[in-house]
Amino acid sequence: MSVLDQIREAADAKGEAQAALDERSEALNGLVREACAQGLTAVRIAEASGLSKPRIYQIRDHR
Repeated sequence: MSVLDQIREAADAKGEAQAALDERSEALNGLVREACAQGLTAVRIAEASGLSKPRIYQIRDHR
């Protein structure tokens, strides 16, 4: 396999991994919004998710 083939393979794998990460991030954001809608505190959501409290508010507000 040539180095260019290896580059193409690596680029394809990176693209697939990025797509999977984007999908999981959107799923997490949806769950954060759902938790906010259910009245859970940002502190509890942040602890459960590993995100910061300001990030929870950003996700809640679609920012």
